[in-house]
Amino acid sequence: MPLTPALVDDAVAALDRDLRRDGRLGKVKRYLAGDHDRPFLPGDTTRALLQLADRSQCNWLPLVSDTFSRSLAVDGFRAARAADDALAWAHWQANGLDARQTIAHRGALEYGTSYVVVWPDASLPTGARIRPLSPLRSAAWYANPDADFPSTPSSSPA
Repeated sequence: MPLTPALVDDAVAALDRDLRRDGRLGKVKRYLAGDHDRPFLPGDTTRALLQLADRSQCNWLPLVSDTFSRSLAVDGFRAARAADDALAWAHWQANGLDARQTIAHRGALEYGTSYVVVWPDASLPTGARIRPLSPLRSAAWYANPDADFPSTPSSSPA
């Protein structure tokens, strides 16, 4: 499906909704920053108990993504029967993905999805430019909800 102005407007509106304070992405972003909702308390709760509930919150969520993202670093690639590094590793190195891979890993761990965009670039020896996208600045449209890949990925400028 071609990218139309209406489709772009719909994707931007959906991303804006998701980024609101209690939106799908906004709430996760808040929780990662330590801005948690107060635990449920009955309406007749005393002031002292309300203060205790506020003080008892501890932000453990970043520890989860930190722990797993440390073990996701790619530092080499070779096919099982290959004698040397594969062409995929040449693409990886030419695009500086050693430093950028964390963007994709954290996006997937923290927000449930992550995207990497690839486009032709004759200025690189491999002929392709690869950039991971933040899920907070990206939108993708899936023609079929069960599809593995989006029909139209998009990202705001860096």
